Amino acid sequence: GKENGFEFAGAWAFNDNWYVGGIAGEYDQRNAREWTYFDINGGYVKSLSPKTDLTLEGGFWFGENTQSGTPKRKPTVLEAKAGVSTMVADNLSIFGTLSLIGGDTDAPTNEDISNLVYSLGGAYSFSDRISLNVKLVNGINGVNGQDEVLRIGGRWTF
Repeated sequence: GKENGFEFAGAWAFNDNWYVGGIAGEYDQRNAREWTYFDINGGYVKSLSPKTDLTLEGGFWFGENTQSGTPKRKPTVLEAKAGVSTMVADNLSIFGTLSLIGGDTDAPTNEDISNLVYSLGGAYSFSDRISLNVKLVNGINGVNGQDEVLRIGGRWTF
């Protein structure tokens, strides 16, 4: 079977440097386990130079996953994330993040998770409001079932 999924993310910025946001998604893991997940997050963006920003974010992930013949699991984790983005051309930026994950996977063995998750990517801005981004995410957060994932996304700023 194939692995596939979708994700919707949004954020609202306020007071120049602060934001709150969220993610809602579903992921089918080789037709064996289905994941539904949510993330509520917030953070602070600090300009390091005219073209480079540092982001600090905290998040709470929760959801459920099911697999035929096994009990439904409801994992929850906390995330602390730091990221850097920089403009390399007028419409092109690159970015990277590193997250520390900790929480309860709700596995029958009562295992907790503590893990590092990182991402690397780039974004191309077609205008001030429309952009396309590509990123590679590596590491398991225990809620969305994904590891070593290539994500392609669009952004509309309004």
